[in-house]
Amino acid sequence: MSYIIVFDFDGVLVDPVNEAVKAATYAFNKLNGTSHKPNFFTANFRKMLYLIRTGKDVMPVMHFIAEGNPNVSRKELNDFKQGLGEEKVMELEAIYYARKKENRADVEKWIPLIKPHEKAITQFLKLRRRFEVWIATTRDADSIRLFFGARGVGLEKEKIVDMSFSHSKPEQFKFISEKTGAQFSEIIFFEDTIFNSLAVKELGVNVFISTWGFSNKRQWIEAEKNGIKPIKQGEILSSAESVTGVKF
Repeated sequence: MSYIIVFDFDGVLVDPVNEAVKAATYAFNKLNGTSHKPNFFTANFRKMLYLIRTGKDVMPVMHFIAEGNPNVSRKELNDFKQGLGEEKVMELEAIYYARKKENRADVEKWIPLIKPHEKAITQFLKLRRRFEVWIATTRDADSIRLFFGARGVGLEKEKIVDMSFSHSKPEQFKFISEKTGAQFSEIIFFEDTIFNSLAVKELGVNVFISTWGFSNKRQWIEAEKNGIKPIKQGEILSSAESVTGVKF
């Protein structure tokens, strides 16, 4: 059996918090006439990572932090977004992403904002030598290729399914299955959010949830109850081996 390996990017391969907060702080100040520094938001933003599914959640999370209420539930976050309306949520996301793109233009300053999870990246690169490896992400493909290019690693753009295709991980995996001809049972996915883990697991994909990135202990317990194994950063290769039988 020939397996396809898929990685999420933000959270699994890199820690994007500093990059995200820098762009979101600029957007927040521009929208609200404030002059906060990124470090005003960073600690609580990191605490609230487990709430974030896509870029649509970033600016609402910034709102709650600025209001001094970083302990909201996912329901409260969704209710707030619903109150804003989809058009406003999309507008906020667009401003945030526009600033991220502007920051990316200065590569020397942008690259240090993204902290690589070195153990994960090392195993990602090893898996690429033995399997067809894709990235499924709600980030843009160009920034991922730029990040890896700065490390001397070339990635094929056609093997990155990004936000321009869909924010939905199940839709992204349906696309990957169609493109590769692989059944869902022949795909392995390394993801860091419980929401996407559960959604992709329903398709029949072999999913592992990282215990680093955008998740917390409560979500790891929920994952285990649903047949998704939480793994540590050094366990990516052994997890792939447990499904494929290929030893590294």
